[in-house]
Amino acid sequence: MIRVFFNNREIKVIESNKVDNTSQSVAALCDFLEKDIKSICLKVNNLSDFFDKIKSKFTFIDAAGSIIINEENKVLLIHRRNKWDLPKGKIDNNESPLSAAIRETYEECNILLNEKNASFFDYTYHIYIQNNIRYFKRTYWFLFFLKEKILNTLIPQKDEEINMIIFATKDEWKNIYSNNSYRNIVNLLSRLEKLNKW
Repeated sequence: MIRVFFNNREIKVIESNKVDNTSQSVAALCDFLEKDIKSICLKVNNLSDFFDKIKSKFTFIDAAGSIIINEENKVLLIHRRNKWDLPKGKIDNNESPLSAAIRETYEECNILLNEKNASFFDYTYHIYIQNNIRYFKRTYWFLFFLKEKILNTLIPQKDEEINMIIFATKDEWKNIYSNNSYRNIVNLLSRLEKLNKW
């Protein structure tokens, strides 16, 4: 199962061998975007076929991001466009997801990460509409545990509308920052905690 977020609404996509036509699920997804329904559950015969069909109806974007836990067990958060978020961005041509996560973190926060400290954690999916174009974005998330204090200054990337970078404890995240974040980020960090990785 995957969870796809559109604004504050959720689409659950479940694989089922009892489904003959994934195209109907993609059509239902497109219909969902036009209606005021809080959530929907779609069944598809396989996720690979679902993504192939999505690419015919949406502009498909692959992105990568970093979940950074420092030596004090605090998570790095950025404040972008009035929301608390994690550093991430589009994967360039001929770039691996891990390289993109490291590059984006450096560009957005001035933190140089080492790929030896990285482990793949999960994907998130979300849909957005911009200039009447539908985008379906899949983000690869990598987990970094920093064993040493960051010595360089954290510098928010202003041209990406990032105005603040902080490290937050679990309690601060849950009680303060998660209330003004995206559902896919809240879900991602919640899974991280449930797996005792944070």
